[in-house]
Amino acid sequence: MNATNPEVLYAVWGADHQVTFQWERPSAAVEWSASAVQGAGGDFRGIREPQPVNRVVFVRVAAAAPPGLARSDTAKWQPTNPSERLSIQLVKSNMQKAIRRNLSPAAVASAAYLLWADSLAFLRRLPVLCLEDVAAHQSLPQVVWLMGATELGYGLLQSEALMLVQVVADICAWPNRLKLTPRVGGLEENKQLRWACILRAAYGGMAGDIARFQRVAGGRSDSGQWLAPHIGHVVPLGSGAPVSMQQLEAGQTLAAEHRLTIAADFHCTDVVDQLAELMGAEAEAPEIMSAIWAFRSAPNIRDGPVGEFVVSDPPPEDNSQAAIRSGVVPRWWPRAEAMLEPLCEASWNKSNRKLTAVASPTNQFSQNKLPGTMCLTLHQPAASLLVHGLSRLVGVNFMSDCCSTLWIHASGRAPTLEQIRNAQSEISRIHPSANLQFPQSYPTNALLGCIEVSHWVPTNEFSQTLLPRADPSVAVEAELLASTASVVVASDASRLLLAFSLDMSVEVNARGLKAEMHSMLWALNKPTVSRAEKGLQKHTHQLQVSWSSSSEAAAPDQAQLVKRQKGLQKKLRQVAELVQKQADGVQLQINQLTKIESQAAMEAELSEVLQLLATM
Repeated sequence: MNATNPEVLYAVWGADHQVTFQWERPSAAVEWSASAVQGAGGDFRGIREPQPVNRVVFVRVAAAAPPGLARSDTAKWQPTNPSERLSIQLVKSNMQKAIRRNLSPAAVASAAYLLWADSLAFLRRLPVLCLEDVAAHQSLPQVVWLMGATELGYGLLQSEALMLVQVVADICAWPNRLKLTPRVGGLEENKQLRWACILRAAYGGMAGDIARFQRVAGGRSDSGQWLAPHIGHVVPLGSGAPVSMQQLEAGQTLAAEHRLTIAADFHCTDVVDQLAELMGAEAEAPEIMSAIWAFRSAPNIRDGPVGEFVVSDPPPEDNSQAAIRSGVVPRWWPRAEAMLEPLCEASWNKSNRKLTAVASPTNQFSQNKLPGTMCLTLHQPAASLLVHGLSRLVGVNFMSDCCSTLWIHASGRAPTLEQIRNAQSEISRIHPSANLQFPQSYPTNALLGCIEVSHWVPTNEFSQTLLPRADPSVAVEAELLASTASVVVASDASRLLLAFSLDMSVEVNARGLKAEMHSMLWALNKPTVSRAEKGLQKHTHQLQVSWSSSSEAAAPDQAQLVKRQKGLQKKLRQVAELVQKQADGVQLQINQLTKIESQAAMEAELSEVLQLLATM
């Protein structure tokens, strides 16, 4: 591509429901709005700038329903919130383990749940599972198109949602696994499949997953040109058991029989730490992690029979991680696995929370962590605008019990100049008379600062009980939020005078956990928090949310008031402890002083809540 006159990659969903990728010179098309959607089934235009592709224009041409689908192709897929909120990471792990073991009902049920709960997370993950565990699917170009378009605001159709779950059923039933052999038996003529892999790699993720997409696509030569792919077998659409709309619509919940205990591994739960504590000196965490991987997480039926692993007699002397990963079963494993099963079952129970509950963590990092260590990763420019006090609302697809300090981390995706200008323009429009001081830079892969969380509630609760009490500018800001499961309301913001580099994928993987590089809640380690607290600066001209009297809005129900009462009382107890430390001569950090400053406002809100409860 010419850097001075770059070509544009057009990803076109045609009337024949095939996706094609083609390079063209820039035209008026690249000026389309990044989220313009017209009509129910087509005429979608969206642009995005992932690296190394530069610019992608998504185009969808409306057409009649494909043969064999009972619903019209123009029928929109409009999922409501699931009846229960499970950890997205745990359900994604469940889908992957089911695919590896050819457990189609569990795989399909997990896919349906993810389409209800977090369709973008599902769309990002599905191409990874195809190539990591099975093989490339015929519909991979369509999957990648839907991933990119959904990120830009495209709404799935029912036929597309059904097709996506069918892809899961297909790869689950496919008996062969992708083998990468240099230029042998490849489908070099399948350029669309090749470009689907290149484009998915450009959207980022785990380093190993990106490398796999690049290898399957053929990689790059020394001159920078993409080489011919060596993909091997391709899974045809419809090769698995047919998926019905009833199965898709059942995704509001994930039935107990589809929740696999092998899904609750070290990628998405803390079972390794729990088991290491139970095992004592008999087995340490690294060996336990290797055994869980070798004997529970990794086995794939396409590599041979998946069954019980037998301890050799006499037991092996070598219990190292390398030996375990090569298949040597240590003598302590049968006892460890017996204790592991109930821990994994408990992980599912901990993950299961009703979405209407305010204190309902769905991410494993939000449980049993020290106050003030939780961190939320966001894309730029939203991350910097939040810590500079210029944004007060964040929409995310999970709930948490975090009700105090929340650190803000910027993902590795660099914002475009257009995205920055649009965000700043919207803020200026909402607050025309405010003294706004926009950030001078928007760093990536960096810890930026922190906010104080005043509310973290489901979106429907925010709209019904909080939004009517907020000043009008909050309603305008809320309109800019994407359709998400919950809303975080920031009451105070502090930025780091010098943002320091922090790669979430490295930080999380160092503790044996896996995370996608988009909105994600995770835990900072204590040394990082201690270092960051010393460089915080509170903004004097930040925007605040003004709340009117509760009586001016629709009265919340008693359960909501009780939950808010408990949250405020917990915060005030924390403030009382800080006040006592200050009286004892302890030097407090800036964020701790900020909590003390908010005491009067919390006491006033608590008084309102108690008065309302007294009238019920």
